[in-house]
Amino acid sequence: MKKLVVAAGIIVALFISINAQAQDKTDARQAVQRARIANGVASGEVTRPEAQRLRAEQRAIRRTETRVEADGVVTRREQRKLNKLQNQASRDIARQKNDAQTRR
Repeated sequence: MKKLVVAAGIIVALFISINAQAQDKTDARQAVQRARIANGVASGEVTRPEAQRLRAEQRAIRRTETRVEADGVVTRREQRKLNKLQNQASRDIARQKNDAQTRR
């Protein structure tokens, strides 16, 4: 019986650890994307209206992340959803940085 309880505890600890790593990865990616937006604004590659839209997209991702983490567990499906949103945001940032519009 003790072995079963210990094994269950180890499994729970492992699951919590994996979940925390996924959250850290999401947070790190958000930070990189915010830096990319700031860099684009500073270099003039991203106009102010574009930056506002990109930042709004980042806020939406943060709100989604907060809702997903509210129950304390991020499922694989929820993690895929966050990754999909971040992938789209990354493409949007790249598109805005490389379009013909520049800040004067």
